[in-house]
Amino acid sequence: MNGTCEPANFAAIEDRVRRHLATLPSAIDSFLEDHILASNHYQIKVAGETVGFASIHEAKLITQFAIDQPFRHLGQPLFAAVRHLEEVRSAFVPTFTRHLTVAGRDAA
Repeated sequence: MNGTCEPANFAAIEDRVRRHLATLPSAIDSFLEDHILASNHYQIKVAGETVGFASIHEAKLITQFAIDQPFRHLGQPLFAAVRHLEEVRSAFVPTFTRHLTVAGRDAA
């Protein structure tokens, strides 16, 4: 697996974000929404193909991480790559998949 994370503006990931949020069992709150909007955003790519996205707030908190269904088996190594971006220390990521369940988990 050759996964990379490329900086992106929110507009570049917005469609994927909306699709991901629609899959969650409940809506995110305004606190997390504000953190997401103030985050640095990344497109996650495998072999040059965009397969997901991530967002990091204030260089240390992962606020979003999602991988397209056909690539979810790569979730753990891709999440590890995101953890090495910026100065990540923790994650507060709403998710609902059997491959990765993280909410308020310490990344250290």
